[in-house]
Amino acid sequence: MEDFRVERGQELADDPFFRHLKTYPYPFHPTLLAAAVPGGPVERKTYDALKAEFLQRVTDLLPLDGVYLPMHGAMFVEGMQDADGDWIGSTRRVGGTLVLSSVSAKR
Repeated sequence: MEDFRVERGQELADDPFFRHLKTYPYPFHPTLLAAAVPGGPVERKTYDALKAEFLQRVTDLLPLDGVYLPMHGAMFVEGMQDADGDWIGSTRRVGGTLVLSSVSAKR
């Protein structure tokens, strides 16, 4: 966990990468972004803790029209075959099938 830079709330809203989201006529509710320099597998307990916090933040915002996930696409977590797919699928289960999910590469 100590290798991750985690942004939440207003700190995340102020991140220049997300500036473009403020140009749309829809509310932007920043949740959580965790980033680390690539260098090996992520410990499963770290992944589970970050995902649980993110999913709780999404749950607290329901109902939502959509969720934007800026995924890197190459996350490797101990004991998992497809961590990015797990994260996206978990988000989908929380939001339901009526919540539009959009995924893009981050940085």
